[in-house]
Formats: sequence, C-alpha cells, structure tokens
Amino acid sequence: MIESGKCVDCTSCTDVCPENAIEIFPEIKRKGENQHNIHQETCKNCGHTFYTFNVETEICHVCMNRDPDWLSPY
Repeated sequence: MIESGKCVDCTSCTDVCPENAIEIFPEIKRKGENQHNIHQETCKNCGHTFYTFNVETEICHVCMNRDPDWLSPY
C-alpha cells in the first residue's frame, strides 16, 4: 500500500512491485518566465535600507518581525 502523502517520488516502488502494477507518469511542465521588480526602500522604524518586491512595504523584515517590548534595533 502506498501512501501518497508520504511519497517522495523516488520510484523505488516500481522496482519492487512483483506484478509491475505501478507506473509513474511524471508531469513535465512548461518553463515559465516570471520577472519581478525589486524595490529599494527605507524602513520607517529604523531608517535602514531594505529590498522588497512590494512597493507598498514601509517596514523592513527585521522591524516587522521583532517584538517591540523585547528587542530594540536602536
């Protein structure tokens, strides 16, 4: 019995199946070309320069993820 949630696509099951009942058909997907602009911003909290894909981001990832009651970047 093969659990699809635990499958890592090693294809070992096809080698050990005595009935040759398992076939794996790989899905070949067309390569996509995506381009994303990278924006240089200045953090409103600490004043450091950071880079982001989202032009509306105003706070760097350090300030966004820190607990203001525990750690100060200043």
